[in-house]
Amino acid sequence: MKKALFFFFSIICTVAALAQTAVECAFYSAPADIIPYAQRMMRQDFVDYYKSGSEKIIRNKLYDGSRILSLSDNSILIQETADSLSTAQIAVEATKGDSIIIFIRNIATPAIDGAISFYSVDWFQLDNKAFKEPSLKDWVKGGKAELNTAKQLVPFVMAKYAYDADSKILTLSASFADFMPQDDYNKVSHLLFSTIRYAWDGNKMKLLDKQ
Repeated sequence: MKKALFFFFSIICTVAALAQTAVECAFYSAPADIIPYAQRMMRQDFVDYYKSGSEKIIRNKLYDGSRILSLSDNSILIQETADSLSTAQIAVEATKGDSIIIFIRNIATPAIDGAISFYSVDWFQLDNKAFKEPSLKDWVKGGKAELNTAKQLVPFVMAKYAYDADSKILTLSASFADFMPQDDYNKVSHLLFSTIRYAWDGNKMKLLDKQ
């Protein structure tokens, strides 16, 4: 069934190739667990509203407001809820062998926590060899002593994910201050990086810098 649906939407994208970009085709053909707030036949409305300059949102029983926040030739950012903090992003990038879909979801919990996954163009999930999620150790400045201090105060890691398809840079912004007790955060904030950036090299996300 999944292959049949993808084939159907591939035909639509092929017929309208002059009007639709690769990322739009990926958006239209995404499975329901990726875009649960809009049936495939409704997704054209999302794009049409955005291109017309309308801020109209789409509502259903599970989501109180969804709309496109930004759209380019190879990236689409979608507001999943009315508070606009929970978002999903689809980007299409070239690899050495074929194109790949990069999917990012940020969920407000209430602190924002993100995740990234990779798919083939027909939405079959790939292993995450293209990216290794940073652990607490990667967020800590210094060595073993600093890491031990951080482990005592930081219960877990949460970060917002954002991908700039133009520069091909993935930025992870830490959410430590949004979920940790203020006193604990003040004690350890000087030991923590605020952001970690990666660059897409056509095969994987390669560490760029930490700030």
